[in-house]
Amino acid sequence: MEGNKDRQLYIGIDLNAARAVISFYRSDMAEPKEAASVADSSRQEFPLAVLRMNNGKYYSGEEAVHFRPETEGEAVFRDNLFAIALLDPESPEKEDLFRLIRRLLYFRKHYEKDREIPYDLTITVPEISAVVILLMEELRKNLEIEREHFRITDYRESFFDYISMQDRSIWKQDTCLFVLSSDYLTSMRAHRSISGSDRIMEVVSDRVPFAPEIYEDDAALDQFVAEQIKGALAGNPVSGVYLIGERFEGDWRHAVMDAIGTNKRIFIGNHIFSRGACYGACRMRTVARPQVRYECEYRIRSKRFLRVLDHQKTIYIPLVTPHANWFESFVSYRLLYNGTQHFEIWEDDGNNTREPFAVLDLSDFPKRPEKGMYLDVTSYPLSEKKLCIEIADGGFGAFYESSMKTWRFEIDL
Repeated sequence: MEGNKDRQLYIGIDLNAARAVISFYRSDMAEPKEAASVADSSRQEFPLAVLRMNNGKYYSGEEAVHFRPETEGEAVFRDNLFAIALLDPESPEKEDLFRLIRRLLYFRKHYEKDREIPYDLTITVPEISAVVILLMEELRKNLEIEREHFRITDYRESFFDYISMQDRSIWKQDTCLFVLSSDYLTSMRAHRSISGSDRIMEVVSDRVPFAPEIYEDDAALDQFVAEQIKGALAGNPVSGVYLIGERFEGDWRHAVMDAIGTNKRIFIGNHIFSRGACYGACRMRTVARPQVRYECEYRIRSKRFLRVLDHQKTIYIPLVTPHANWFESFVSYRLLYNGTQHFEIWEDDGNNTREPFAVLDLSDFPKRPEKGMYLDVTSYPLSEKKLCIEIADGGFGAFYESSMKTWRFEIDL
C-alpha cells in the first residue's frame, strides 16, 4: 500500500434524507474536492430524487427536479430516497437510491490516477441505526466493494475525522461545530482527554429546531444563533469553531461573532462531513499511530480471543477488531483441526484471567483424524453487546470433503 500512497483515491459521501454530497481526495491533494450537481455550476448538493417517465425515460438528481414541472401526470416523481429506503427496505426507491449513488461514483474518473487500485468509499449519515447498517451493507454488495474498502460513519465521527487532520492548534482544546439549516441548528462539541497512554476525543451533538420565519429574518436569526452558540461554548475552553451552511456566508452575524468571542480560530464553509469521510479513510490507511483516537458508543471496548494450540504453543487469535465500530469488525481465519471439538474464548491474550470466558462445543462433529480437516472461523458483532462466531467444516482438499456443517454461537461482548 505504501507505494500507492499518492495514488489511492478516497471518496466520501454525505447522505441524508433529501440530498447527497460527494468528495474526492488523494494524499497528494491539498484538500478534498466536491463534484458539482449541475455542469458549470458551484452547486454541490445532489437531490435524492428520481423521475420515472411513462415512456420509459428515467431522470435522477438535479435532472429529476428540473423536469418534474413539465411532466405532470406523465411520470412518477420521488424525492427523499434515503428516508424512504430506511422506512421501507423493499420499496423501489431503495434501488433508485443505489442507482443514483452508482451514478455519483462515475465522477471519480476525474480524480483517479490508477483504476487498478480499488477506491475507498465512506458513507457518512446523520445517525447510525440497525436499519442504516443493513441498508449500507446492501449498498456495499450492490456496488461490489470489498469490506476493507468500505466504511460507515455518522456525522460526529466525520467531524472528528475532519478536525483531526487539521493543524493541532484547532483541536488543542475543545472544538465546536454549528450547522445551520432552514429549520434547525445542529451543534457538536469535540472534547479531548487522556486515558492512560491514549489521547481520546469524544463528540457530543445536539439539535435545536426553530420557526421557519426566523431563517429569513437576519436580525432574528442572528439573535437566535448567538444565544445557542453562547450556551454551547460554555464550560471547557474552545480553540476552534466551525460555522457550516450557506446562510452563514451572509453579513448578518454580528451577535454571533460576539458570542464566539476572541482567542478562537473560526472557519466558515460547507461539506465538512463528506470531506471528513475522505480524511478518515486516508488516516486509517496511512497513519500508523494517530495523535488522537476517536471514542463513542459504537466502538468495541471489549476483547475476545480464541485460544488454540499451534505446535505445542498456545496462541490467542483476536475475534474482534480493537477500537473499531462494532458494525465494521469482521474477522475470519482458517485453522487446521487439532483433535478437539471444544473452543475456548478468552477475554485477554495473556495470563490475566484463569478461566475462559466461554467454551464452544461443536456438537455432531464429523469423524476426522487430527490435521485432517480445516475449520473456517468467522466472527462479527451483531450489536455493541453481542458477538457472533461461526465455525464451518472446510474439508481437507480431495482427502476429506466438507460435511457442509456450520456451528453458530452468540456470546456477550
